[in-house]
Amino acid sequence: MKLPTAYLEINIGKRARTSKIILALVELSSLKPHEEINLTAAKIIAKSIKTTGFQKNPVIADAESGVILDGMHRWNALKTLKARYIAACLVNYYDERIKLGRWARHYPRASALPAWLRGWVGPPEDPRKVLEKGDAFIYYKGAARRLRLPKNRVRALKRLKKLEARLKRTYGQIVYTEDELRDDGLMLFPSKLSKKEVVELASKGVLLPPKSTRHEIPWRPLHVNVPLNLLKYGGEPHVAYEAMAALVSRKNVFEALHGFTLDREYREGVLIFLGT
Repeated sequence: MKLPTAYLEINIGKRARTSKIILALVELSSLKPHEEINLTAAKIIAKSIKTTGFQKNPVIADAESGVILDGMHRWNALKTLKARYIAACLVNYYDERIKLGRWARHYPRASALPAWLRGWVGPPEDPRKVLEKGDAFIYYKGAARRLRLPKNRVRALKRLKKLEARLKRTYGQIVYTEDELRDDGLMLFPSKLSKKEVVELASKGVLLPPKSTRHEIPWRPLHVNVPLNLLKYGGEPHVAYEAMAALVSRKNVFEALHGFTLDREYREGVLIFLGT
């Protein structure tokens, strides 16, 4: 994806640690999700955007491929609201400062390995070694068991999705946690993906199960509050770009420390945009 005709570079920090982010209005159709959409969650967001009249936070997207790294549900919500544009923070996905991780699935009510699971997994192994390698595995009572998955990545993802659904039917409650071992209940760790795999799969229209990836970027912009009527603007693009520039220029930007908590904890740097 080429950068839009007009976009805003915002410098952050001082002197040696100065960085920048790129905020832009981009055509909604130019972006690609990489995970499946939870339609219930998307409807809630769409209702919120329609009620408030704003897209509060920009989505995070790779400037080169147009793959959305964070904000798939905002993208889907605006699509259902017939928006033409979406506010995005565009990044270089292959920048080493952008971290790609995974979410583990935790089933705290699990008290035993079900008999049917034995055909899915290999023998017990050292969990630390398997965790470090990034393979898909089950963790239970101090032991890791690698999952027997097809070599083909797409087929492996489909099989992993079936396993996750079956475990949920068996144990009920599921909690998404960070990529770390917990000794209560049972844990399912999906395979770690590379950035190249994320882009290639999304570009082919292959969507990962929800919560397959976890992205951290150097700076995350919050509360930019772009009006819905601007996102739905049907006139000349340069008018929309100029309106976006004017909107951002009126705001004050504050840096929040790593570990800032608002609706959730943010490990990366956070930029709060204040003003009308």
